[in-house]
Amino acid sequence: MPLIEIAKRIGSTEQSVRRFLRAECKDIWVEGASRKGVRAPGYKGGRVVHRGYVYLLADRDDPIAMKMASASGYVLEHRLVLAHKLGRALSPKETVHHINGDPNDNRPENLQLRQGRHGKHVAMCCHDCGSRNVGPAPLEEH
Repeated sequence: MPLIEIAKRIGSTEQSVRRFLRAECKDIWVEGASRKGVRAPGYKGGRVVHRGYVYLLADRDDPIAMKMASASGYVLEHRLVLAHKLGRALSPKETVHHINGDPNDNRPENLQLRQGRHGKHVAMCCHDCGSRNVGPAPLEEH
């Protein structure tokens, strides 16, 4: 509904309604304001592919995703999938390797936890399921 109609219905001015909405209802799109996220015309569901890797807009209700999200609110899908499999957020030093080499194939069975820049060809695994007891594991042959 246009602001002028809202103002008429409540017996106020358009400027007063706009001022109130900006101050009290920050999540509501106000006429003339820039639209971001789900309100943006080009929004594609929070899924972006860049250089072959899938980025997801972190779900605010997911503590693991929020802990790993960048300043822009996005997280790499393969890191998030493996983090959920382990039940914890990955540290910045932990990397994820795609076994079949396809950065779009983010199935849990295609992902290996590694340390550093792919850990000098050493895969890492959780020795106690769900714990932080992470150590070297044999590499899968492909």
